[in-house]
Amino acid sequence: MKRFNSIPIVIRQLYLIKKTWLLTIIYASIVLFALLLISKPIDESIKIGIFDLLADIGEATGSTNHFMLMFVAIPVTVTILTALIKNIESAKIVLSLGSRFQIYHALVISALAFSLIFTIFIFLFSFLCGGLLVGFENTWLMPEGKISSILRDSDKFQAIIPNLETYKVVLTLVITKFLSFIMLSFCVLFLYQLVKNSSLVMIILLVLAGIDQTGVFRFPIFTRFGTVHIYNWIDPMTTVYHSIFLIALSLFLYVVTGWLYERKDFI
Repeated sequence: MKRFNSIPIVIRQLYLIKKTWLLTIIYASIVLFALLLISKPIDESIKIGIFDLLADIGEATGSTNHFMLMFVAIPVTVTILTALIKNIESAKIVLSLGSRFQIYHALVISALAFSLIFTIFIFLFSFLCGGLLVGFENTWLMPEGKISSILRDSDKFQAIIPNLETYKVVLTLVITKFLSFIMLSFCVLFLYQLVKNSSLVMIILLVLAGIDQTGVFRFPIFTRFGTVHIYNWIDPMTTVYHSIFLIALSLFLYVVTGWLYERKDFI
């Protein structure tokens, strides 16, 4: 059926930009490894574990936290998706797909596929390298771990231990990152329809993320919705609210970009 013609086209286009993938993976690997290294706590009295390197409870550092979104996710997302947009909007593929609806949804499928692939890469790399650096133990469950040392209250620590189970931490990190990558992908699709310049799109996203990082507004406005803080573990509903926002923003951008695309002139 023609409705599904876009899927093999997307798969082929993801393969055809393999050189772009290679360059972005090399860049991402270097930055991620640096983030893992700088996330190691200096205090030797704290028992270091894998999650200290992946998601520091201060929200910024760690290979899956805000610095990763700023310095890895945004550059990689813009680079990969703009390359896919240029390929999919080429004359040959436009004629093959036959309608703006099919073309736009080929881009949507590309965005979702990229988000999934990138999420898998981030966590495989982070767990492998982080585990080699400090081991794979979840020290957040321990009294000598970082969360206990931050709380400095045995009763509070005991109360949140169920929230720190390894599978819950992994699930929280994976969901927030996957939704963040989807949101960033739809931001790229939306902005590229307006400015047609990948460098400008990247600058806009970095500025927004930078404003979020400064905490000027005292509440998340953009990428900080995809990060985790100690409050995520004290009150897991924080993660739920942030995830709902990321989904809502992605759906909004999907609708608005689709509306713009229906009025796009390919001539």
